[in-house]
Amino acid sequence: MDPLTKDTDDLDAQLRQGRKTDRTTLLQQLRSAGGSWNWLAGAYPRLVVGSPPDLTEDEILVETSIVYVHAERRLTRCTRCPDGGGACADDATTITVGEKPTWVDRRLRMEPCPKWAEFMVRRRLEKSGVPEFFFDSSFLKFTTDADEEELGKLFSFVDVIEKRVPAWLIVSGNQGSGKTRVAVCLLRSLVKRVPRALLWYSDVTTIRNLMKQRYDDPESTGDPFENARIANVLVVDNVDPQKHVKEPWVHDRVEALLRERWLACRSTLILTHQTKEELVSAYPTITSFAETEVCNLS
Repeated sequence: MDPLTKDTDDLDAQLRQGRKTDRTTLLQQLRSAGGSWNWLAGAYPRLVVGSPPDLTEDEILVETSIVYVHAERRLTRCTRCPDGGGACADDATTITVGEKPTWVDRRLRMEPCPKWAEFMVRRRLEKSGVPEFFFDSSFLKFTTDADEEELGKLFSFVDVIEKRVPAWLIVSGNQGSGKTRVAVCLLRSLVKRVPRALLWYSDVTTIRNLMKQRYDDPESTGDPFENARIANVLVVDNVDPQKHVKEPWVHDRVEALLRERWLACRSTLILTHQTKEELVSAYPTITSFAETEVCNLS
């Protein structure tokens, strides 16, 4: 007999014997407890919730002891899970992260947890440079005085990107009008609808600070704007050429970034409190600004 085949057969025999022993032990526990439900209630107080009260011994014996142990551990974590999800991200059980033990048709199933989906979205936003303060932004929660026609431009922008067509959009509004939140709402939609797209959020104030940091530290290496340059979809917040024109080294860098994305046909969302005409005047090398649609949230 081939040694590998013999080893496999021996392992199968051990697994079968282990399963038989486990079933025998479980059956003894069930009968000592006075029935399946009593056993669940005593040993696994969280897992018993939602279980059929008339579970039979055979229905319990479908799973192994370790399944019930790990299901109870997962449900214990679930009780401490924040609204943003993720309590099971580092859970050392045999249950897949993002799944929750649930009784379905008299069987214990591992069902996808909606909180895990939210956790994954938030993690994508974090890796896309979005400030944590805005993680909970969504179109379902977003309120604005802007009319439906203006908001429709945002949805159209998402639809175009979903078709892999490059698009530019200017979101204009006064301070407090919700420009940043609506941009994160848009990114959240793209995370779900275009999951493979590289998304990035940049604040011009942050760009300025990064540039100053590199100037003050001559030993710094790397390109702090790499993600902003190559992202499939970029949000550029606080674009204020009237303010930054006083610092040409900031103004020129922002214009160079936008021009590079324009030439590379990469989708870009500009957040500003200025008008399109002011942007056209401030960035004359980017002729597409004259044709870019504006969503006004003022």
